[in-house]
Amino acid sequence: MRSGEEKLEPVLNNNEPKWLIIEYKQAPCHRDPSKTVKQEIQDTEPLEIVPYFELKKQGLWQCQKCGAIIESHPEPPLECYGDQEGCNRHSTFKPITKTINPDLWKLPKWEDIPTDDIDMLSVYDDMLELIKKLLVFSEDIEYKILTLWIISTWKLERWDTVGYPIFIGIPNSGKSRALRIIYELGYRFLKASGIKQAVIPRLCHYYNVGVAIDEAHTKLNPRTETGAGLLEFIKDSYKRGSIYAVCDNNNQENVIVTRNFGYKAIAGEKSFNPALLSRGLIFWMDKAEPEIAKLSYIQEDIDKLRTRLLNYRFKLNDPPDLGNDFCLKGRTREIYESIIATGKHIGIKVDDITEYAKERDKREEEAIQSTVEYEILFLIKDYQEGKWVSDAPEGILLTEILAGLEWENDSQTIRKLGYILRNMGLATKRTRKGRGVFYNYQDNEKRLNKLYKRYRV
Repeated sequence: MRSGEEKLEPVLNNNEPKWLIIEYKQAPCHRDPSKTVKQEIQDTEPLEIVPYFELKKQGLWQCQKCGAIIESHPEPPLECYGDQEGCNRHSTFKPITKTINPDLWKLPKWEDIPTDDIDMLSVYDDMLELIKKLLVFSEDIEYKILTLWIISTWKLERWDTVGYPIFIGIPNSGKSRALRIIYELGYRFLKASGIKQAVIPRLCHYYNVGVAIDEAHTKLNPRTETGAGLLEFIKDSYKRGSIYAVCDNNNQENVIVTRNFGYKAIAGEKSFNPALLSRGLIFWMDKAEPEIAKLSYIQEDIDKLRTRLLNYRFKLNDPPDLGNDFCLKGRTREIYESIIATGKHIGIKVDDITEYAKERDKREEEAIQSTVEYEILFLIKDYQEGKWVSDAPEGILLTEILAGLEWENDSQTIRKLGYILRNMGLATKRTRKGRGVFYNYQDNEKRLNKLYKRYRV
């Protein structure tokens, strides 16, 4: 944070929505009660940037005639009200604080906890035990991963990438409850069950909300226009700097661009688009009875956790960078980095999560090697290297691929194979012997080398 920087956060104070104003100022590292801050600065005491907190009411306006501060929301004041110590005249007003919409996300209750009393190990332990009583997972490490993921949402600005949990299971398996827990404990989460797709980009762009999507197997259906649009919005939103661009229906020359980076959580009864799954933390849910039947039974505990997490957000430093030489690479690092760095930051051992993430790579490799694309590439490479014949040929015929796959050699199957090859970016060429994939035809050589590397053939 820089000195002079100011942030505003909507909170509840005495059950009333108010603005928490956080201003960062320079102050001595070690205060001497016998000196004023000015004296310590003059004595060249070491300085640090610390936050100062102030609560202000929502919907405050300043009269441009007398300077009085008038409260009026959701609409601006009609006059400088005398019962608020105003001048009782019609005037223009300068806005000081906006009106707060308490329905966008759950507002945390504000309590100023001294920095030395913010014990994040205790917060982690309390949250972990709470989640264990509310959800039933198949592996203990999944409770740990979800707990650290929720804590990491309170440091959103720290991350370049964030994975998102995807809960998949039959009805009554706890998927919706998992999203409700994230809504209750995560930073600025919105329940998107009854929200129009067009609203979500605006909420992400202007408010940095996290979006929890239930029944996502229908809402993210790529066969529908709204489903395909929402899927495209969600898919790349795990990475900072990603945007979502649509046409402005009111101006043909204008394009509306919104930032879509931020936390998402998804639940559905069926599996999802592979591109979406590759960016997610998958939780397979089975029908089970949790220890606590209703969240309302522990609402007070949840609210206290949110207050402590809000203090953590603004008072403690950010989690560390894992460094260039960290063992996880690529997409796996992007998904798990916020979780592992958060664990390290608050003093939790995360070696088991690192190993779990490595196993993800192995599982993905096994999954990719069970696909028909892998089998086709294996046949092409095997044939190209001349293992079947004495002289390595320039290409392989589609009929030879069909034989290697043990598929029927008919027109319908050949069309299916051709469709798969086109999706892989491979061009086919017709010869006297038949249509085939030739190594030196068009960009096949370059494309095949990339595919061999990707599928580890």
